[in-house]
Amino acid sequence: MLLWWINIVVSTAKEVLWYLQTPSPLSDHPQASSPSEVPQEKPPPPPTEIVIPIPAPSLFALIIGIDKYSDPGVHNLSGAVADADHVEKFLIEVVRVKPGNIKNLRDEQATRHVIVEEIHRMANDVRIKKEDPILIFFAGHGAFGKAESSSEKISMLVPYGFKVASTEEEGQGVLDITLGRLLANLAEKKGDNITVIFDCCHSGSGTRTDEYDPTYAVRSVELPPDYTIPDHIISNARTTKVPENLATAGLASHVLLSACKEQEFAQERGRRGLFTKALLDQLENLGSVDKITYQALIARLPDLGVAVKALTSHEYCSTQRLRNPNACCIHFEGRRKTLEAYVLDAGEAIGIKEGSQFAVFEDLNVDSTPVGTLVAYETSPFTTVMRRASDSPSFELEKQGFALQTLVAKGDDLRLFIELNSQLLDVFQSVKEEMEKKDASKRGIVLVEEDENPDLIVAVEHDQVVFNITEPTCKKYGLERMPFKVSADVSIIYPILRGAADFYWLLHHTSNEGSLAENVKLEGFCLQKTGKRDKKLKPILAPFGANLIQDNGVMNVFVDDKNVYGFKITNNWEIPLHAALFYLDASDLSITPYFLPPTAKANLVDEPLPAEGSLTIGYGSGGERPREYYLRENQDVDIGFLKLLVSTEYVDYFEVETVFTVPPRPSPPALWDTILITVVQRKGKSA
Repeated sequence: MLLWWINIVVSTAKEVLWYLQTPSPLSDHPQASSPSEVPQEKPPPPPTEIVIPIPAPSLFALIIGIDKYSDPGVHNLSGAVADADHVEKFLIEVVRVKPGNIKNLRDEQATRHVIVEEIHRMANDVRIKKEDPILIFFAGHGAFGKAESSSEKISMLVPYGFKVASTEEEGQGVLDITLGRLLANLAEKKGDNITVIFDCCHSGSGTRTDEYDPTYAVRSVELPPDYTIPDHIISNARTTKVPENLATAGLASHVLLSACKEQEFAQERGRRGLFTKALLDQLENLGSVDKITYQALIARLPDLGVAVKALTSHEYCSTQRLRNPNACCIHFEGRRKTLEAYVLDAGEAIGIKEGSQFAVFEDLNVDSTPVGTLVAYETSPFTTVMRRASDSPSFELEKQGFALQTLVAKGDDLRLFIELNSQLLDVFQSVKEEMEKKDASKRGIVLVEEDENPDLIVAVEHDQVVFNITEPTCKKYGLERMPFKVSADVSIIYPILRGAADFYWLLHHTSNEGSLAENVKLEGFCLQKTGKRDKKLKPILAPFGANLIQDNGVMNVFVDDKNVYGFKITNNWEIPLHAALFYLDASDLSITPYFLPPTAKANLVDEPLPAEGSLTIGYGSGGERPREYYLRENQDVDIGFLKLLVSTEYVDYFEVETVFTVPPRPSPPALWDTILITVVQRKGKSA
């Protein structure tokens, strides 16, 4: 390949990188495929300060706060309206949401009818575009009620106008099945970028008091033992039609942040809800909601028993739709193993190896100057001992710190071969710049030659860029190229390469121990409708036929069968395990979570995989959506991989900013392991 600006012919990637260090006109020519014969003069340097106006975020909110209730049998509160007012103030002053995008309901405004109508209205609001962020906040009482003709307990929000003795619809609570229907409809029309925050509870008594603090109260109504929800109310909530394409929507419609777990208390004191106040305090201290995920935010809260149902897990508390960058910001306590070493509560299970480097910050503002650098020198499955880097200034952490991984250990990089073609010079330049950075990403890119076992090959065919697959299993079944071509534009190509780094890291991510998976089994099944529906109107599915995952670790799928699929993880150990299941699509390098555990502080997370028990995904009580497979245009075969990760301790594998803590209790050996299943998708129907 000729480097025309210096008139030198190169034959290896290393030579390209070397000569790219000489002054070149590439930066003046966005498309290297059509260079000028004579390099043009560089444009004048930019001004020292560039002001870029930031538009107000397109967030829409429904904020509800109820202190006063019309029924004398419902104890009034003193902090719910204040909480709602503070949430509104935070959105306007800190997040910069337009006041017109916020609907406020306080006290007598917040009747059952109005609450339901306002959520329904959001689904039909033409101002709200698909994937715009939506927030629904409720502060007030919650309650549990029994169904009239069964022992089923149904949770509800208690609106203004609730009547303990009423059988009329307007005197009832907003039932969880009603909310589920409304949120599913909202997600169908506006996308699943929905956050729901409830500062209420369903257990305990709203009349509970503290003799030393008259402002103390529990935000729940303890209904009389003979209270029942009339059957016609439940029937009306359940028989409302759900769009057909939501029949398998699972739990992916929203993220729910709740002040407490089901059997615990949401409390207020000093005319503020403890949960809402702590939540806003943390967000205000951060200064930007875009810098923290829901999981990391909850982990920073005091031990209030906060529960998170991360139904679209691992998303930012963001005013926009954001995806996880390739950085890992980990909160850690300022505890020391020695005077020279810190202990990070994260380890090999998320890919930390000896030699990994971390910039250390005193808070989550990673745009600030780090106080120093730590290097991992001793790792275990869930902890890492770190020492100060030789070129790092001395520093002390009194209580806690935040570690941003800036350099991965050798071996985690994407091995990339780029064809020697002048149309790919901009790609070479971008990769060179990436390789020079130590703080740009968690997993880097290293250029290799075609005979040095690359993970991916970038080539040019008929003036279009193609991506050739080298993974042996993919090639065995006939998938040797990603099924699309792109223009020779680095702005298109480079994000694909960045995604490939994460894809191949997870694909190759395995445990050195390799023993935990011996007593864990992953099965895959076709699912069929049973003719019944659950209380959220989803058709109840059940497996039929034999386990599709063969002993050789291959699951064959025939796409013309048009089946939906579910999975079952069986744990034959006598201890419970944590688990996560991902699907890796080799055709587009995407990673889709099939199952992620609930999120809270690590020592509050129950193991989803019980001892000598099982977890179902896509059917049964597991709660996740079933899955479908398909072939893209002009494909006869497609390959994907099911990656199951199991561990004895809680691990948030794909977290960007998260807390890892080890419970202070006797525990089984710290182990983690993986199981990899190949999913072969073919044309035709099964025999």
